[in-house]
Amino acid sequence: MAIARALGRNPGLLQGGITLQATGPLASGAGSLAFDGATGFVVAVHPEPNLQPPFTFEVWCNAAAYQGAALGFQSWPSLISPGPFWGHLVYMVSSNLLAIGVNGSSPGAVLGMPLSLNTWHHFVGTYAGVGGALSVYLDGQFGGPFTSAGSPQQYLGHWHIGANYTLYWYAQTGPWFKGSLAHVAVYPTVLSATRIAAHFAAASATQPGVYESTVLADHPLHYWPLTTVEGQWTPDLVLRRAV
Repeated sequence: MAIARALGRNPGLLQGGITLQATGPLASGAGSLAFDGATGFVVAVHPEPNLQPPFTFEVWCNAAAYQGAALGFQSWPSLISPGPFWGHLVYMVSSNLLAIGVNGSSPGAVLGMPLSLNTWHHFVGTYAGVGGALSVYLDGQFGGPFTSAGSPQQYLGHWHIGANYTLYWYAQTGPWFKGSLAHVAVYPTVLSATRIAAHFAAASATQPGVYESTVLADHPLHYWPLTTVEGQWTPDLVLRRAV
């Protein structure tokens, strides 16, 4: 279908209190989505297997409060219940950190970085798998690693942006993120420190498209810029086709 080609591999459906913002983290002027911290979230509509390591999660975040999940994965699209499984999370913990969590069975792990409010930050979390490192970067600076995160559960589920089920997670602050998010990407590889620094630097480019091209050059599984809305949808730039 033409609409599917236009919206990419796994487009996001907007739910609840979300506002398209004119401002975002890029010097080129691309925007972002603002989440109300109570009802707003984006759900990727196509179910897919829970991503197994190695992987990288990348989020640009401008938090208005220390609460909620910026990115998560759970077995049901609804936030009323996660279904039987919930697996990955980029979320605020109660010590004012933005953290990556991997809910492995033996054991789970959370690793975070201090975050200031009302400021755009570039957050990246990587996980190399059992015996490898769980690492975080904030604004290009390394802040890890932790080395025993276990293996994520295997199941079908949905990516969520702006909210996710957080009950039972370490120091969780509820499901609902309050603030603005942009340029959310998921990679089936561990990005190197050099590539993460290149992404952060590309945000300073004033020419439109430089940052997006930098992200796509690293072959993400999904890339939701959150800079445009088409009806109730926000595109995934991976496999997006012009119509």
